[in-house]
Amino acid sequence: MSRQKSSAFAAIAAVAVVASVIAGFFVLGNPEKQRKLQWDENRVEDLRKISRATDVFWTRKGHLPASLSELLQEPGITVNIKDPKTKRDYVYHPVEKRAYELCAEFEDVSTVEFYWDAVGFWSHGAGRQCFRLQAKTIRQNEGYPIRFDDEAVAD
Repeated sequence: MSRQKSSAFAAIAAVAVVASVIAGFFVLGNPEKQRKLQWDENRVEDLRKISRATDVFWTRKGHLPASLSELLQEPGITVNIKDPKTKRDYVYHPVEKRAYELCAEFEDVSTVEFYWDAVGFWSHGAGRQCFRLQAKTIRQNEGYPIRFDDEAVAD
């Protein structure tokens, strides 16, 4: 290959690499935005697990835990109750017999695509966001080991 062709090929390859990096920023966002997205995804996953653990607690005890610390004392329940970035506890407080709120501080506005459940139930804005949940009774079901009973129970 001639020296001129080698130089042209190197220039084309360099342009392709630069274009790929720029396209990556447009598609994925910059590294800082990706870190924020990952922290928020971890927060949502933690809140989901806390919600399921609260369902287990409700099923066993017939009442909500008074705090996240009480939830963690229940045998077999291991969930993360601390924000992955700040290391502070998530906010939890019962509001009615079965209803409670879980709150977290989010970095950015969520994208609905990530939060596939309940038509974007876990979608959030930036900053402190609270989610109102209701404890569900877990029932054994033929063919399926566990199901969550969404039927309302009178207070």
